[in-house]
Amino acid sequence: MLRRVFLLQILLGWFIAITKKLVTGISYKSASAAPLFSDVEPIIFFVAPNGNDAWSGRLEVVNPENSDGPLATLEGAKIAVRNLKSNQSYIDRPIKILLRSGTYFLSQPVLFKPKDSGSINQPITYQSYPQERAIISGGKLITGWRKEIVNNLEMWTVDLPQDSSNDWQFQHLWVNGNRRSRSRYPSQGYLQVEALDTSKDQAWHEGHDSLQYYEGDLPSTNVSTFEGAELVVMNRWVESRLPITKIDPVQRQIYFGKSSVFKLAPGDLYYLENSLDWLNTPGEWYLDRQQGKVYYLPFPEEDISTTEFIAPVLSTLLVFRGNIQKNRYVQHLKFKNITFSHTDWHLPQNASGYSQNAWGVPGVINAIALKNCTWSYCTFAHLGNYALELADYCQYNRISYCLFSDLGGGGIKIGRKLTKKTGSNISERTSYNQVVGNHFFNGGKFFHSAAAIVVVKSHHNLIARNNIHNYYYTAISVMGTWGFEPTQAYQNLIEHNHIHHIGKLSNGDGPIISDMGGIYTLGSQKGTVIRHNKIHDITALRYGGWGIYLDEGSSYITAEHNLVFRTSHGGFAQHYGKENLIRHNIFALGDQAQLHRSFKDLKFAREGNFISFHLENNIFYWQKGKFISGLGRNSQSHAIFNHNIYWKVDQPNFLLGGLAWKRWQQSDRHSVITDPLFIAPQEDNFQLRPNSPAWQLGISKIGRD
Repeated sequence: MLRRVFLLQILLGWFIAITKKLVTGISYKSASAAPLFSDVEPIIFFVAPNGNDAWSGRLEVVNPENSDGPLATLEGAKIAVRNLKSNQSYIDRPIKILLRSGTYFLSQPVLFKPKDSGSINQPITYQSYPQERAIISGGKLITGWRKEIVNNLEMWTVDLPQDSSNDWQFQHLWVNGNRRSRSRYPSQGYLQVEALDTSKDQAWHEGHDSLQYYEGDLPSTNVSTFEGAELVVMNRWVESRLPITKIDPVQRQIYFGKSSVFKLAPGDLYYLENSLDWLNTPGEWYLDRQQGKVYYLPFPEEDISTTEFIAPVLSTLLVFRGNIQKNRYVQHLKFKNITFSHTDWHLPQNASGYSQNAWGVPGVINAIALKNCTWSYCTFAHLGNYALELADYCQYNRISYCLFSDLGGGGIKIGRKLTKKTGSNISERTSYNQVVGNHFFNGGKFFHSAAAIVVVKSHHNLIARNNIHNYYYTAISVMGTWGFEPTQAYQNLIEHNHIHHIGKLSNGDGPIISDMGGIYTLGSQKGTVIRHNKIHDITALRYGGWGIYLDEGSSYITAEHNLVFRTSHGGFAQHYGKENLIRHNIFALGDQAQLHRSFKDLKFAREGNFISFHLENNIFYWQKGKFISGLGRNSQSHAIFNHNIYWKVDQPNFLLGGLAWKRWQQSDRHSVITDPLFIAPQEDNFQLRPNSPAWQLGISKIGRD
C-alpha cells in the first residue's frame, strides 16, 4: 500500500512541477530563501535499520570490523548533528541525514529545539536515501496470532504483552498496510435516531446523553460487555463519540457516559462500534482492553503466517518547540521523501468531540515557534489524528508536493484554538506559511468533521494547487472569529485548488453531516482571495452543501474565476457578511439552489446600511431547483447583482428570487437570461465557446489552470 502511495505522490509532484505558474497578485514571501552557497558539499550522516546510535553515522554501511557504520534512529541522528555543531572545529556546511529504507518505530516523539536548527546557508535536511523510502512510525508490530473459534466464527486472536511499557488502548489497526475498521454495527451504512428526551429545555449547543432507536434496528440486546463500546452520532456539522453505558430494549433507549457535542435531532445518523458481539465482517477487529486481547476476522485470502499487524502507541511523532520569549525559533530544517505513519489520539474524558473541524485533535507533527522549515514529497498516511500542525508563532514554512491519506483526522492545521475573543492572542502571529501542490484524500476516517486544511486566526498564508477529495466535511477552512470584528485572519490566498467529493465520498458513502463548503470562511478577512479553484460534487445531509461558503461575519473577501458545479445546496452561500466581491465565477448544476443568502445577512446589512456582497460577471447555469434559497423576494436588497448570465436549461420562464425576469431586472439591469454556450457541460467541460455571450458581458477566463 505504501509503495502505491509513494508512486502516486511522485506522479503528483511531477505533474504539478511541470504545470505550476508564478503566483501573482498578493505578496507571499518565500518559505525559505535559497542559500547563497548552494554548491557547498554537505556533511552527510546515514541512518539504517541495522545501524547503531553509538556509531559515527558517517559510514553508509557497517565496516568489516563491525565497529562503525550508520546510526539507528532519527533521535540518534539529531543528537549526532547537535554534537557536530557544538564541536569548535566544525565549519558551517549544509548537513544531510539520509535514512535507508525501513520502518523506524519510535518509543517517544522526537523533540527539536532551537539548538537543532540549521541556517539559511547551512540548512539541515532529513530525507530518505535516493530511490528508497523511510517510514517513521508511532506504532508497534503485533505478533503471535493464533486461530480460535469465537461466536461460531474462525477468528485470529492474540494476547498482548502486559508490561509497564505497554498500555494497549489503540483505536486503529493497520493490516498489511491497510486500515481495518473496528467491529461495527451496522457493518455498512447508518441508523437514524427515532426520538430524544424532550423533558429538558435544551439550547442547540447542549448535548444529549441518550437516544431512542427504531424498533428492529438493533439485532440483539445481549451485548456481552459495553467496555469500550461507542455510539458515533453525526449532528449538524460535527460528530460525537459516546461511550455506551446501557441499552434498554424495552424503551429502546441507548445511554451514554458523555453528552453529545450539540443537541441531537430525530433523523440524525449514527452507528455503533467496538464490541465483540458486532464482530462479524471480514476485515473488522475488536480490542478487549480488560483482557489485553485482540480479535480479528480475516479476509479469506489472508495468511496468518505472513500478515503484518501494526497498532499505534504514540499520538505525536515530531515535536518542534522554539522559545518565543527569547526570540529563538526552530528553523531551517527540511524533511524530504519521508513517510509518517501509525498514530492514535484519544478524546479527553469529558469530551465527546469538538464544535468545528475536530479542532482539538492534534497533529502528529506538532510545532510552536517554527520558522523557514519545509516538508516536500513526504507521505502522511495511516494516522489516527491530524497530520501536521503549525500552532503558535509558526512563520514562513512550506508544505509542498506531499501526500496525505488515510487520516483519522484532517491534513494540516495552521493557527491556534478558535475563540470568540480577538485581542492579541499569540496564535495571531502565525503567518506566511505555504501549502502548495499536495494531495489530500480519505481523511476524517475517525473524526469525521475534520477538514483537509484549516487556517485559524492566521494571515498571509498561501493554499495553492492542492488536490482534495473524499472528506466528510469541508476541504479548506479559513477562520477568524464569529462576527464582524477584525481578526488576524486576513490576506490569505486560496487558489488553483481542485476540490471534489466532499460530504458524499466517491465510493458512495455519505453524506453524514451538514453545513459545509468546498471552501469555508468565518469572520472578517480583509484581503483574502479565493480564485481559480475547481470545486464540484459537494453534498450535505440536511442543508449546507455549498461550493464556496462565507459563514458568519465573512467580510471583505474576493471570490473570483472559480468553477463550482454539482452541489447539493448551491455554488455560493453567504450566512452574513459585508462588502464581499463575487465575480467572474461559474456556479452550475446546484441541486436545490444555486445561491444561498440567509435572513441574517439582510438583517445585518439593513441595520448597518452596507452592501452585503457584489455579485458581478458570474454565470449561473442549472437544470433543477431554484435560483436562490434563504431569502426570496428581498434577495437583491443591500446587495449588488450586475452583468451576470442566468440560464435554467430548457426552462426559459424561471423565477429569480420568486420574481419574474422583468421585475428582477429592475435592480439588475445589465444581466441577461441566455444560454452561456459551454462546450460540453454534460461532460464537465465548462469552457466557453468562441461565440458565447459571456465575452460581450466582460466575463473573463474562469476556472483552474
